[in-house]
Amino acid sequence: WLNEALSHIAEEVVGRAKRGFSDTQRLTYADVNPTPTGSTDDYNAFFRQNLLRYRSWMQRPDTSSPTSNQAGRQLAPRGAAWMLLLYASDYHSGGNMKTFLRKVVGGPDIGLRNLLQHTNAQFDDLLSGWLISQFMDGLNVAGLPARYQMQSWAVRDAMSGANNNVFPLLVTQLLPATVDTKSISGSGNYFRLTRLGASPETTFRMQSPAGGSVSFAGARVYVVRIN
Repeated sequence: WLNEALSHIAEEVVGRAKRGFSDTQRLTYADVNPTPTGSTDDYNAFFRQNLLRYRSWMQRPDTSSPTSNQAGRQLAPRGAAWMLLLYASDYHSGGNMKTFLRKVVGGPDIGLRNLLQHTNAQFDDLLSGWLISQFMDGLNVAGLPARYQMQSWAVRDAMSGANNNVFPLLVTQLLPATVDTKSISGSGNYFRLTRLGASPETTFRMQSPAGGSVSFAGARVYVVRIN
């Protein structure tokens, strides 16, 4: 998965250079696909496939993970790995993407151990920042810590543009309700609870199919208030 992510970022780096964007410029959809007044050649060559692969993950984050060994055969985990590595670069490269990526390429470890070695981050922190940022980016929530917004991409703008102006991230908005789903290691599910005015307390429970408590020690719930 990390090899796939590095390969796709290499495509993007070439596209950024050709279009005159810096490695850390926060790209919008209009930046990479300047229609109807500009050519789409660069978009098709360097950006389109990455956005579409990532859209595949966004549409069903409950079925694939950026750190999956299926990345060599499936598009969704490859797209997610691309964006996860970009997020890691945004916050752990010291502002120098190319130097950071060269270190990752050089190993000497592989996969997740390699990435964590060069970010000096805990996986929980890296994953939570990435997962939360993919929904929160572009919402302009006051007081939100910087790590919950991407630096290199305007995610909500870019992904909406690549999806007929509809943000493709799957968010279950039926709460409170009983929802049957699964959560893949390294990925997550998104839920939205809407409250209007004074409302009773809501309890959130994660339970196994048999009704007992979830026993996986690595399971996490992140709660963000957006208004």
